Amino acid sequence: MLKPLLTAYADALAPSASPMARKSVQSQVKNFLAKLKEYMDDPNYKLINEADLWARHQTGEWQARQKLLNLIDKGPGINTPDKLTDQVRAYNGLLTDKDLSEEVRRLVRESAGRFFDQYLDKELPLDDYVLADDKRVKRSKISVYWSKPTGSPPPLTETEYNEKTIPLDKVNRFYDSENSRTIEPNKLKGTAKTEGAYAFNQRRKSLRHWDEASLAKMKEDCKDFKDHLGDTWGKIGDLHRLAGEYPDLFGGR
Repeated sequence: MLKPLLTAYADALAPSASPMARKSVQSQVKNFLAKLKEYMDDPNYKLINEADLWARHQTGEWQARQKLLNLIDKGPGINTPDKLTDQVRAYNGLLTDKDLSEEVRRLVRESAGRFFDQYLDKELPLDDYVLADDKRVKRSKISVYWSKPTGSPPPLTETEYNEKTIPLDKVNRFYDSENSRTIEPNKLKGTAKTEGAYAFNQRRKSLRHWDEASLAKMKEDCKDFKDHLGDTWGKIGDLHRLAGEYPDLFGGR
């Protein structure tokens, strides 16, 4: 009974698992806990000391596993600092049981890390405007004249590049149709909003751990653009604070 349940539980913890799949496993866990209680309530069973200890240990383990599934289901609906703090405290609360196995502790920490990953924006959009020779222009109005053209000059928005990534050595010039003027390649820049989004996006892509040091690095990399990051700047600060408050949950991740 335990091996199939462990397999189903592992599948339910996967990021791709659906709420319905977790609900099904919740039911299986509930049934298993009920069966353990039957065993422990049986006077004859209590006479077998090793079996009684095993059942009590399994009860603690699966109660924690059950709470972990509940926390995972709550994650997507959390969007305020207060709810974020409550959720992290609940995750950390599972680790306070000194008898909890290292396996379950690992699952709790991994799930808490995935929750942080879910909470923080994956990517911020670039500004709809660019700075063309220091003048704000809609990026859709900027055309690219390649050094080796293969057709009509495409709008910047229809290329695979943006003003931060376009290979300038392959650009002859840009054209600003909004103001009917030519823009030299090195005169197309990003706005402060774009610079902030780009800095965040680059750091976000490389973020692999959710410990205090990693989030402090993200704050440092993005601080010059904090006024242009909207709610995301506050999220970074909240995650950094919580990672520092609960190092056992996030330390070394």
